[in-house]
Amino acid sequence: MVENGIGGREKIFIFLILFSLIFLQRTAITIGDLQLSPVFLLSLLSVIILYFFNEVEIDQKRFLLFLGAISALILASLYALIHSKAVGLASLLSVIAFYLPFIFVNKSKGSLKYILSTYQGMMMIVAILGIIQFSLQFVGINFIDPLKGVPEQFLLTGYYTYNPLFPGSPFFKANGMIMLEPSFYSKMLATGIIIEFLTKKRLKVMILFFIGMLLSFSGTGFIILAVIAVPILFNLKPIKVFALTILIGISVFVFFEKGYGEIFIERLNEFNTPRTSGHVRFVAPWLAYKEFVTIEDTGTVLFGTGAGTVQNYYGREYTFDEHSRVFNTAHPTAYIKLLVEYGVLGGLFFTIFIIYTFFSITKNRILLFALLINYSFLTASLLQSTTVFICFILGTFAAERLLSEDVRKEKWAKNESIQKNFSQSH
Repeated sequence: MVENGIGGREKIFIFLILFSLIFLQRTAITIGDLQLSPVFLLSLLSVIILYFFNEVEIDQKRFLLFLGAISALILASLYALIHSKAVGLASLLSVIAFYLPFIFVNKSKGSLKYILSTYQGMMMIVAILGIIQFSLQFVGINFIDPLKGVPEQFLLTGYYTYNPLFPGSPFFKANGMIMLEPSFYSKMLATGIIIEFLTKKRLKVMILFFIGMLLSFSGTGFIILAVIAVPILFNLKPIKVFALTILIGISVFVFFEKGYGEIFIERLNEFNTPRTSGHVRFVAPWLAYKEFVTIEDTGTVLFGTGAGTVQNYYGREYTFDEHSRVFNTAHPTAYIKLLVEYGVLGGLFFTIFIIYTFFSITKNRILLFALLINYSFLTASLLQSTTVFICFILGTFAAERLLSEDVRKEKWAKNESIQKNFSQSH
């Protein structure tokens, strides 16, 4: 494929993917017991159409690793069938379909810039909506949810969209009005801050996103920022680091002065408290898998319990059934779900495909690492549409180098100087 500039058709499909990712993430197309997310359908349809028009191509190494990973999942599922275990065919096919778009790359010049600038523009709108949503609660206006009247069959279920500041509180955490949970609002704003750091470095946008994150009262976005803070700050000029520190410091001071900081501090205790969000997300999954390896036979550990069965696992102390009132519950994060359902065989091969895909575009490592942290640890993400496809569209789709505004200006000035010297010499 010739690396020309991004065309109109590509822009339309990229816009639709991002729009569905952000503004339609709570909506669903329900077929029986199956719920399909618009971003999944649009992403899959888009890459197929763009490939048909020769505007994207298949990455050969990703394709081979994908075939190996899928073959391992199928072999593990066959083992489960032979040993009379349950195998969810819909779950297996969902994994194949969900990750098929990851084998495609777009090498058009300007595609990554268009993707990131469109994402930032949409997230500015959502950040403002979330700030308004939270603030209006203190002037007598109820928590605003524009999708409250939508029939249940058109909305994704199983998410904590309405999340009070603390048990019994009349006030709710901001979710940007249209996002699944406050945690998704927080994570996607944190991603926006990272993109802003790496591109235009607009302090106003960073502060807007940071305030939105504070009002989500979710630690997920702050975990992402904490992990990649050092390499990002090294990319900023000292004066901008100083200004950003002052502005964030003032925001945090006001936040604590109003008494909201205690909510964040109390959440730190969750890592040591079973059944709390922090423990369920970050600690319990690994304890549950340790228990799984200890009590299950070798065949089950190697080949898994069967596709789509992770929620049915009950150990001595832990389960992945989050509705259980007897066992300690754990989030089935992507790798844990793979290891339990498809065993070490399927889990290892599929993890190799995921890790390679994330880092096959080696020039955007900071953003890709942030997306990988989100995917790996901050949600039950193997088949979680928003998490999977934000990684696809922001991280693995555009095979182009991410350049900051300063670097672009420097390159432009250098090229202009070279052209000027060439003209004078001739």
